[in-house]
Amino acid sequence: MFYNKSIEEVYLKLKTSSNGLSDTEVKKRRDKYGYNMLPKKKRDSVFKIFINEFKDPIVLLLIVAIIASLLVNEIVDALAILFIVLVDIILGTYQENKSVTVTVTDDNKLNSVEYTLYKNGVVVSNESPTITSNTTVSFSKDL
Repeated sequence: MFYNKSIEEVYLKLKTSSNGLSDTEVKKRRDKYGYNMLPKKKRDSVFKIFINEFKDPIVLLLIVAIIASLLVNEIVDALAILFIVLVDIILGTYQENKSVTVTVTDDNKLNSVEYTLYKNGVVVSNESPTITSNTTVSFSKDL
């Protein structure tokens, strides 16, 4: 999009300059586009994750096998399959909960980016939520 354009063309297209954005332009863009943050994801409860484990096709098939075993009076087989299903559901819930926790933590790290930007011709360091779109970024470790 901008890789083959001159710096002046980019400044013109983005309505900025080498001095960065003025305070009024920052406010206008923040009002229009909002803060530069990813939306926070709502984390599923452990109970919801546990219930969702029952939607797994293998678990459903094993539940049908439990019912079939009970219908033909194979109590030991039904209990063995029930034990396998419970172990699967408990381990699946544990793993899913652990992965969701890591994902939410990683997403929150993405909202905190170090950078240096120009505002009114002055280099300013801020946290990522305050940067607006089309701001001239001088240095960024994470962007």
